[in-house]
Amino acid sequence: MIILLFIVIIYIVYYAFNAIRASKSVPLEFLKYQRLLKENRLSRNICSVPRLDPWDRTILKYYVKPQPLHCKSLQNNVTALQDGVLTVLPEYRDKLKCRCRTFEHNTGVSDSEVKYDDWVDVVSNEGLRITKEFVEVECYNNGLLSSKVYSYHWNQIIKRNTSIITKRPFRASSISRPSVLMFGVDSMSRSNFIRTLPKTYAQLQKLGFVDLLGHVKVGDNTFVNLGAMLTGKRSTATREFKNELPDEWNIYFDDWPFVWKLFSDEGYVTFFAEDRPDIGTFNYFGWLCGFKFPPTDHYFRRSTPGCYSGTPAHSLQLNYLSEYVRFQVQFVPAIPIYFQGCMRLEVTVLDAVYAVYFCLDSGFLTKYAGTRSFALHWTQDLSHDYLNAINVADEDYERFFIENSSSFNNTIVIVFSDHGHRYDAIRETIIGRLEARLPFASILLPKEFVMKYPHTLIALRENSEKMTTQFDFYTTLTNIALGHFTNADSSNEIRRAYNLLDATPMMRQCFEANIPEDYCPCFHEMQLNVKESEEAANELLNFINARLEQSNENTQAAPHIKDGFVCSKLVLQTIEYASIRIPPVKLVRDPQVAGKVASKGVEISYRVVIRVKPPSKALFEGVVVKDLMNNVWKVSGEIERNNKYGNTSHCVFDPLLKKLCHCISASA
Repeated sequence: MIILLFIVIIYIVYYAFNAIRASKSVPLEFLKYQRLLKENRLSRNICSVPRLDPWDRTILKYYVKPQPLHCKSLQNNVTALQDGVLTVLPEYRDKLKCRCRTFEHNTGVSDSEVKYDDWVDVVSNEGLRITKEFVEVECYNNGLLSSKVYSYHWNQIIKRNTSIITKRPFRASSISRPSVLMFGVDSMSRSNFIRTLPKTYAQLQKLGFVDLLGHVKVGDNTFVNLGAMLTGKRSTATREFKNELPDEWNIYFDDWPFVWKLFSDEGYVTFFAEDRPDIGTFNYFGWLCGFKFPPTDHYFRRSTPGCYSGTPAHSLQLNYLSEYVRFQVQFVPAIPIYFQGCMRLEVTVLDAVYAVYFCLDSGFLTKYAGTRSFALHWTQDLSHDYLNAINVADEDYERFFIENSSSFNNTIVIVFSDHGHRYDAIRETIIGRLEARLPFASILLPKEFVMKYPHTLIALRENSEKMTTQFDFYTTLTNIALGHFTNADSSNEIRRAYNLLDATPMMRQCFEANIPEDYCPCFHEMQLNVKESEEAANELLNFINARLEQSNENTQAAPHIKDGFVCSKLVLQTIEYASIRIPPVKLVRDPQVAGKVASKGVEISYRVVIRVKPPSKALFEGVVVKDLMNNVWKVSGEIERNNKYGNTSHCVFDPLLKKLCHCISASA
């Protein structure tokens, strides 16, 4: 008995000694990490996407209600295009001589150029039948010294019976093959949508839209997120995930597997429109080539031929459309074309930006009533660069959803964004950085569709409480295009993307959903005192300076910087924000030892926001990871630039360096 007791004592002492020795070897950061883990009670298998308060006190100072926009009238309206006939208004028929020319996409040649037809005189008393969708009009004085007094671009939707994509007739819509309208607004988190578009949001709720409360972006910018929605593939590589599509400059996108191709194959008439020619998703600053051939049956891309006298695309104005939509929805007048000069006596913000929705959504859906249709409308003009400016559109958007609700009887409507705001000062707060990761997404299912397939609404509501991604949208759209509404249960399968109208699993992590660590909101983030983050901040700055120094030294071997320039060395001014990111439990607890805490291979991530001294004044955000076993630091993922930098990086061409470099003379 004494021997047995002695053995037990030796056993207890041995394991107690080893436990103490092991605990002493655990770095202080890890012990702090353990405490934070316990306090936050992280779930082991479920990604809990945070539910943000749109009116959180830490971000209220960044919300400012903008003044209403009032655009000045620069010229009177002289012509009209109605039911395909261009006419000169009666009061100008004896005073002016007008001519016009039609134009169209320069198919097979370029996406940034148009092909013009010859000028044709417009007979004042008769008008002229216009057989193409775009027409430019000019009018001159009848006097001896004739001068141009009027110029305008009109547009109409000419209904087709046969697809220009498949060369086959369009097919009738039905409850099982509903139309789809995707209404996209760039850089809008769910919280910012609620803050800046309150009337629109209230109307969406009234109509029965279902918000996706845990919707997460899958990459940094529009290109990767919209690409994921439309192709189901990753277009930009990250540390964890390879790109599945070409990620290069100067490429065309005709061969990409866009979902609208599937809709075309299924007899849908298709439509795609953007409102910014400079930062278009597939034409970005001319560094991307867009489409050689129209990607959809109706393709409306703003382009430089809409400009006059070198005026840039931003100086657009266009005619007032609301009355046409309200009383003459069977005809679609001009959509936004960038040009100098207003054509109507009164021009509102609706004319400048939102006419594309009032005109095209109403007219397109009306003209193709009874026909399967897929329409994607994407606006960037007010929301991309400014956090609050989109508020001036609130009443216009609200009116659109009120007046066109009857068009949604057989249409699945998706109101969405690609990501939250990436540039404004709100990014200096933890809420702002979370908003950047959580884009707005909301879906409306038609009533008759729900009556036939009640499980779809049940599944959508359940999925609205879970983590969803842009990849899920593609899977959902493909099922809609194919008419697959079979109540499939995918709740026990773990894969990258799911149909949002089917049951999906609760146990889903960012890696499984193909969300890079940098954009995963499931990591609990605890704010740190800046003193505790000085080492991490310096590691981030050292990394940036090393990249800049490398670019300066390799100018001959790798000509990615203009001769005579170098990138300025950056000096830390302040640490604006610092936090520790708590990774998933499986990184804390060693799966090989029954879930006990492992000290080997454990890393802690610090997210820091630093501001550097002039002349750069850059605001950088990055994740710096510390290996607790060997005390080695590394920068993880992409460094984000959180303030605007204009043309200060003009001397470099590499996309990453453009965010980091402040160009100075090499002789300075």
